[in-house]
Amino acid sequence: MNLSFWGFRHWPFARSVNERHLFVGAAHEEACARLLFLIEERRRCGLLSGAAGTGKSCLLRQVQSAAMRLGRRSVRLDATGLDASEFAWQIADGCHAECRVSDSPAQIWSSLQARLSGLAVVDQPVVLLIDHFDSVEFGCGQTLRRVMQLADSTGADLTVLIAARERFTAPMLMDVVELHVELTAWSESETSRYIADAIRHAGARETIFTTDAVSTIHRHAQGNPARVAWLCDLALLAAMSGDQRRVTAHVVNAAVKELEPTSFTLKNRLHSAMAHA
Repeated sequence: MNLSFWGFRHWPFARSVNERHLFVGAAHEEACARLLFLIEERRRCGLLSGAAGTGKSCLLRQVQSAAMRLGRRSVRLDATGLDASEFAWQIADGCHAECRVSDSPAQIWSSLQARLSGLAVVDQPVVLLIDHFDSVEFGCGQTLRRVMQLADSTGADLTVLIAARERFTAPMLMDVVELHVELTAWSESETSRYIADAIRHAGARETIFTTDAVSTIHRHAQGNPARVAWLCDLALLAAMSGDQRRVTAHVVNAAVKELEPTSFTLKNRLHSAMAHA
């Protein structure tokens, strides 16, 4: 890849929103503020939802960093595929409870109870951030409910933040969720600012994406941040391969057409690509 073609210091786009250059849209900024409110006010539980690719994982990492600066002990877990026993052990281990993965469930719960009691004594707040909770196995909702009840019984100050897709529902947790925050798609102006900022941070001094190209990317990606980044990446590569200094709507549409077999639409392809984002 010839980074010097546009004077890049690094490639500006990746398959998902690039953490090296985190663009904060209005919805992202508001969601972050509302989740931090829960932490600062020592509330019990919040739910962050949104379609795949809207930046939930990225936001949780940002909130975790902010929570640590506030003096909270922060535990962030990727719950993908975990069963109830694995989930309980991950939480206990993240809280630095004295347990081993080979311990029985009873031992793990006893260790977690002792750890939460100790944290309560020294008035150390804990923030538990759980990503991809929609991908856990059966029983994890009950496990999380038990963890919160254990925190209550020990006097531990525990705030739980759950991230899941927009269609996720967990009846056993809905009555403890105090705030539901939803990440939505970008507006076209946010898409435009993201592209311009990414290009600028990469080191380019010229305008590379035309206004029509930005509009075309936004339309194809439907404002989904990860899809926007992915399409920008493809369009930029297409322009470079054609030795073109500008990414036009024609370049974007041509790149899209190359990836759109008649039996598999771009929308389905993008959805598949973002399935684990």
